[in-house]
Amino acid sequence: MKRILYFFIPFLLVGCISVKYINTGGEYKALPATTEVKVFLSKLPDTGYDEIGILVIGALKDENLMEQSLNEAKQKARAVGGNALIKLPGVEWKFAIVKIKTD
Repeated sequence: MKRILYFFIPFLLVGCISVKYINTGGEYKALPATTEVKVFLSKLPDTGYDEIGILVIGALKDENLMEQSLNEAKQKARAVGGNALIKLPGVEWKFAIVKIKTD
């Protein structure tokens, strides 16, 4: 019985983050891991952008997981060609992944 408890304790301490992605726009080439991904929490970008998809981050009850969750969201954005995340209204951590236009 003790072995089972020792096995599950690390999982309880680490927590669980779920990241769900839904493609809602065009297909873009993945961006390098070093690409900056901007996060817009309270305003929209000043320039135009194309929406690529919606990202929902779950299990943000622990403040220590917020930074890790945002890092995972940025990784997903880069993987689908996005260079910005726009927080969508509501209680959940839901973001639009977008490609900010540079032209």
